[in-house]
Amino acid sequence: MDAANREAVESVAELEASVARHREELGHLTAGIRRLIEVMKQQDLLAEDIKEEYRRLVREKE
Repeated sequence: MDAANREAVESVAELEASVARHREELGHLTAGIRRLIEVMKQQDLLAEDIKEEYRRLVREKE
């Protein structure tokens, strides 16, 4: 039983570390996408449907 508990705790710790890594990666990707969108906005390269989709995603995230 002790061995099973140790394995469960190790598995949970590994999963938590994996979640943390994925959240960090997501943060980097999100920042990059936002920078790209800002550049495209400044150059007026965004079509209206892309602007609407971006607004929808921002609302959904909140």
